[in-house]
Amino acid sequence: MLGLTLRDEFRGQHLPSTAISLVEPDGTGATQVAPDKILSITYPTGDIQTALRAFHGSRPPRPLVLQGSRGKGKSHLLALLHHAIATPQQVENWANEWAARAGISTLQNLQLPRRFLPISEPVHQGEFKFLWDFIFARHPEGQRFLGQFQASGELFPRKSILEEMFRLRPTALLLDEFQKWFDSLHDQPGTTGIKWRTNAERFIQILSEIACEQPDRLIFAVSVLDNQTEAFRQIHRHHPTIVNFEGASANDDRRKMVLHRLFENRDVIPEADIRNLVSPYGNERFRLLFGNLPEAE
Repeated sequence: MLGLTLRDEFRGQHLPSTAISLVEPDGTGATQVAPDKILSITYPTGDIQTALRAFHGSRPPRPLVLQGSRGKGKSHLLALLHHAIATPQQVENWANEWAARAGISTLQNLQLPRRFLPISEPVHQGEFKFLWDFIFARHPEGQRFLGQFQASGELFPRKSILEEMFRLRPTALLLDEFQKWFDSLHDQPGTTGIKWRTNAERFIQILSEIACEQPDRLIFAVSVLDNQTEAFRQIHRHHPTIVNFEGASANDDRRKMVLHRLFENRDVIPEADIRNLVSPYGNERFRLLFGNLPEAE
């Protein structure tokens, strides 16, 4: 009745999930596909505007934390940030189009950083033994500096090794499900046991320090569920930029994001047409359920 066009992926016999996965074994993860595929299903919510401003070329030198419960869109936002680093011009064009279409001044003339390599990982899946393993595996200079680290005999990579590696190729490190991964770590008992959690804490501190002290070498972003865990506190000591998905406009933003995700043309349907269509149903529902109450209530 409104002329809504359902996206092709939702027209099959089985309704797929709207959840976003950064990396998939078959190469269909949100960071592995072409950026236009992600941009086409992304609505510029307030959270997305805040995060893109935090990635602005003149961004404040601090880590970025996406905070919110499951299903709020943190992975989707990390995927967008990945493409903002990998193809900044394309994301800038998308932002300018939305700025003109919806009058979003915060997206106008967005200037994203150049020359950074995005390394994104859902770290809770346990594909790597240590956090630094996949960084060395994905960085073009990684094997060289992995050799230096292994030759040092130290328990975790020293700061100077990472600084030099990121100098040769500036990096944006985007870690999804960071809290789930960190909270699963425990030190082995005894003096000879592997200190999984302690070493992770030290390594996270090093990454946070580099992101603050040398923002031209490292951009560091993670997603967490809440601020009541040691995973959050490890980064919070470095005064990160926090995008809170539980804010006052979160529910409205989430609704707009889901509708845009489902329909190709939801954002061009006039609000007046929607109100005219649903008001008979809404009025009748209120009459049947709450007809005994005064109109003011």
